[in-house]
Amino acid sequence: MKVAKYIFVCSLLFLMLGNAGAMTIEPYIDPGHFWDVGGTPTLHANSNFTIEIRMDNPDGFDRAGFSIPFAFYMTGDVTSWTNVGYEGLNGFEAGSPWWVLYNQYEEIDWDGVAADTINWTGGGISGFPNGEPLATRLAYAFRVDMEVGETATFCIDSCSVPNTVPEGKFDWLFEEPSPSFGGPHCWPVESSYLPPQFTNCPTADIQGQFDTQFLYDFDAQPSPPPASQDLTYEVSSGPGTIDPVTGVWTFSPDCGDVGSHTVEICVADDIGSSCCTFTITVLNTPPVISSGPCNEQVKVGIERTTTFDFDSEDLNVGDVISWSVNAPGFVGYYSIDNEGILTIIPEFADEGDWTFYVRATDCAGAYAECEVYVTVLSITHFEVYIDIVEDQLQGHHGFADIILQESTEILHGFDFLIGYDPSVLNFVAAMPGAIFDIPGGNEWEYFTYRYNYNGNCGAGCPSGLLRVIGMAEYNDGGHHPVLEVLPAGTVLFTLDFLVSSDYNVGGSFAPINFYWMDCGDNAIAYSYRSEGTLAVMTGLSDKVYMYNGNPFYDITDPGSGFPTYTGAQTECYENPQPGKPTPVPFVNFYGGGIDIIDPGEIDDRGDVNMNNVPYEIADAVVFTNYFIYGMAAFTVSIEGQKAATEINGDGIALTVADLVYLIRVIVGDAMPLPKIVPESNLNVFAGGNNVTVDGEIGAAYFVFDGPADVSPGEGAAGMELRTNIIDGNTVALLYTFKENLTASGVLLETSSIPVSVEAADYNGNAYRVAILPADFKIRNYPNPFNPVTTIEMSLPVASDWNITIFNVAGREVASFDGFSSAGIVDVVWDASKFATGVYFYKARAGNFSATEKLMLVK
Repeated sequence: MKVAKYIFVCSLLFLMLGNAGAMTIEPYIDPGHFWDVGGTPTLHANSNFTIEIRMDNPDGFDRAGFSIPFAFYMTGDVTSWTNVGYEGLNGFEAGSPWWVLYNQYEEIDWDGVAADTINWTGGGISGFPNGEPLATRLAYAFRVDMEVGETATFCIDSCSVPNTVPEGKFDWLFEEPSPSFGGPHCWPVESSYLPPQFTNCPTADIQGQFDTQFLYDFDAQPSPPPASQDLTYEVSSGPGTIDPVTGVWTFSPDCGDVGSHTVEICVADDIGSSCCTFTITVLNTPPVISSGPCNEQVKVGIERTTTFDFDSEDLNVGDVISWSVNAPGFVGYYSIDNEGILTIIPEFADEGDWTFYVRATDCAGAYAECEVYVTVLSITHFEVYIDIVEDQLQGHHGFADIILQESTEILHGFDFLIGYDPSVLNFVAAMPGAIFDIPGGNEWEYFTYRYNYNGNCGAGCPSGLLRVIGMAEYNDGGHHPVLEVLPAGTVLFTLDFLVSSDYNVGGSFAPINFYWMDCGDNAIAYSYRSEGTLAVMTGLSDKVYMYNGNPFYDITDPGSGFPTYTGAQTECYENPQPGKPTPVPFVNFYGGGIDIIDPGEIDDRGDVNMNNVPYEIADAVVFTNYFIYGMAAFTVSIEGQKAATEINGDGIALTVADLVYLIRVIVGDAMPLPKIVPESNLNVFAGGNNVTVDGEIGAAYFVFDGPADVSPGEGAAGMELRTNIIDGNTVALLYTFKENLTASGVLLETSSIPVSVEAADYNGNAYRVAILPADFKIRNYPNPFNPVTTIEMSLPVASDWNITIFNVAGREVASFDGFSSAGIVDVVWDASKFATGVYFYKARAGNFSATEKLMLVK
């Protein structure tokens, strides 16, 4: 360790008269000159501090003079200091009877190192009286300048040095110090002016999505006094901004900022600054393709424009999705627009199977991709849909389109028979669609419809039946439509229904389905493109689907007998007259309907003025105004206020009876009738010798196609079961008059599958019923086949599934997979590329699996 570069020696001399007694001489530094470093009091560097010399004169003698020299020195990183002053106190100050005899600085040898010394000599006449207490008599001020991180020690000790008064003028005065100083006395010294320090610099990566704001509130400890306590923050490097006073850093990234970034934040006061460095990661959640035929097998006709609608979901708000598609080797046209609409127009060279890769890419380049398995056919069936009208208001017209969704062939005309419930839907008119959006024709040349309440087949038919016929005769005059393949989505005609105002049917689904009384119903006239428009064929149903919520479910049964909802019967394909063309199963029919909005979604019973406070006098005023001024009294929402007037629970709004009941509730003479919210869905699982439901019912009505043996199940204990045969169909009513009794689980024991089910809960609220398979089953048809067969798989629950086809040698020749909700899944296998023989297919879904045999005969 280095000895001090400078040594300051002060000789304090006093004339002493008489023998000296025991004096106390000691150094003292005010605690205000110290700061705490790890629990050790440490002198402030870079500022003045004062060492006081305390003395007393105990009982004994008055002192006229004495001599006590002191030495000041330093060790450590810093060995220099500044002497900034001397001050005499309590009689030793200048001008008192004591005076300075001599003051001299000189360099002496202190522990072998040359150093500067100072020799101070003083004296006085008054003396140092006997009995003076311990007090500060002299003070020496110093300053040590240090850098942050340096350490040193400042010491004071007594010393014995010769008095070098010129010419020995006062040598006779001096003697050795008495008593001993008892030193050295030392104190550590460090710079108290540390720069401000961050107290919460992030120690881990800060992460967040690019559509959210990053925010961090920095805190810092300023330098100790006398440094300024005011701090200033700034962003030294990296993204974001910071409030210079509060230290709140914010960063609002965009898509281009996705990735990692280094940020440096600095804080400064009037002494110095320090910085905090950390890392942020701007995240991006990839999009998800939420809808579209991903991993599905779809059919597309040659030279037929077919579109598929994809949609995506992205958790990042404001993200922009771009769509792309790739089908390696595909010759025809395909593209996907910014809305996710995939358009495919195959050419003849594209016949066969293709994989289309559809990709949704977000602004940061992350993407989701799905595969669509497209089978290009030279000929495809006609797909005819009855529209599903959502959120239909009661008392208004609901318009259900009949849509030709698919076909590659030329349509000449149709004869459709459609059933509906006239107690809910009052048929108004059928209007032809503008089907030929090409020069030369824009309408059906012949279009008509006929309807009656009871239909043409007695009580077994739907209570509402409608026949609609349209034709485009090829040999007519100049205004005749040009016969071409109709685009997908063509509206053949539109049905106009006035929806019942009875609020008891609010929230229900009014089905509209195709119906068959004989082989002439739901037939189309068409021509194959390859054979010319004069070779007219008759197309009948191949598959029939119903809709009752979601999804569609297959009800095709060519053996049920007429009348039926299940499609053309086997007899329709028999041709008793040789030489005439046989009808072809060439149309897939999809039923639809009108989904009536629940009045509870647009009103609050009794709140006629719609201010969210029902059954108040203002509601009665608005209601009475209706009877005087009509609908003009409803100024907020006609439909909502109209629905709110159904107060007495009879299902009919805007009646005097409703007004009477409203007044009774307001005056306290009656209680408001609660609005009971019905269960929205009830799944009925049929198969495995029973019919099971996933909810509680108060009653249920089942219709089975043909004769059926039906008995109560264990879940219907205590319920009554009544059955009968009506028009060849078995009907079963499950009900009870017992209080608080409901049925659930296994309702019926039967090997038959119901074709329709109506059910209600204990409060009489109707369910939306979906009939689903109870067991995992597979079948294929036709079998034997040439060259196309359909493999049908019944899924009792939603699951991933796979169908693999093998030849007799056990080699895989085809595979299909996907995910489907509970219901029927159809997979079409085109074996035109394979040889005649026996094949096997194995189907798996969840924990279920089964294997069956196929026979290809060419």
